[in-house]
Formats: sequence, C-alpha cells, structure tokens
Amino acid sequence: MRDWVLGTPAGDWTSAGIMSSGEYGVAAGLVSSFPVTSSGGDWQVVEGISIDEFSCARIDASVAQRVEEPDTVRELELL
Repeated sequence: MRDWVLGTPAGDWTSAGIMSSGEYGVAAGLVSSFPVTSSGGDWQVVEGISIDEFSCARIDASVAQRVEEPDTVRELELL
C-alpha cells in the first residue's frame, strides 16, 4: 500500500494484481500479479524482467488455474 500511495522508489518495483493486457504471456483479461512501478497513484507494468525457470512454471500453473476457473464455477452451479 505504501508504494501504491507514495510511489515506488526510483529503480525499484513492487508486485500488484492487475488485469493483464497480454504482458509476460498472460492472456489479456486475466487478473495476475505483475511487477509494477507506481507514481502519483498510477501504475505501469515493468517489462523485460528475467524470470527463472521455477518461477515461470509457477506462473504458468497459476494462469492455467485462472483460465479453468470459469468452467469450474459453471460446473458447481449445476450441482
């Protein structure tokens, strides 16, 4: 919250859950955590951060769950 209100320090970034516009291979429209900078209440996704293999696998698994969630919810509604 501090970074959101006061802004991220120069050269630094934080993580925030935002709706994707296709960054880092996350499908547009999905909410996911991204590296962001903040200034004056506005945020900007930081592009080009190197992500290790382990983290990529975890991100891919999380994105897959978000893609499947609407179908899971529909199935539960039918019960």
